Amino acid sequence: MKFIPKSKKFNKVFKLRFKTLNRITNKTIDLKYGKFGIKALECGLMTVKHFTTLQLIIRRGLKKKGKFWFRKLPYTFTTKKPQEVRMGKGKGNHADWVCPIYIGQILIEFSFINFNFFNVLSLLRKCLKRLPVKAIIVSKTKNILKKNLIYNFNLITNQSY
Repeated sequence: MKFIPKSKKFNKVFKLRFKTLNRITNKTIDLKYGKFGIKALECGLMTVKHFTTLQLIIRRGLKKKGKFWFRKLPYTFTTKKPQEVRMGKGKGNHADWVCPIYIGQILIEFSFINFNFFNVLSLLRKCLKRLPVKAIIVSKTKNILKKNLIYNFNLITNQSY
């Protein structure tokens, strides 16, 4: 799965301003496809590199025991001037595809078949470490997530969070 759109509407786009990004969104808030998901707690930009690393980690962890869906995909791009070029003379060339992330958006959804809670949580935590923004794990059944997963994971790994 390539994370690059087939065509772009405009040659160059305006710069993404983080003041406008720093808002709570009302789209992609709830889980739609899976039972577990990763929800963003701050705004930021995800590049194609982030998506490919997440996809690699998830495919290694799932091993045909579940499915995953990316709810957000890169749809806009950033520009950059080459090194050692003087100011002026127009906007820079196309650099990389990005996806703006807002507070509260669900980035990835998971559904597991015959899953072990410890394996699920370890996979989700690996994904959280690779994200460029702060995020949390959410589930459709909130009681399972709060009582079992985090408590058991902390007991097994002897970590204090």
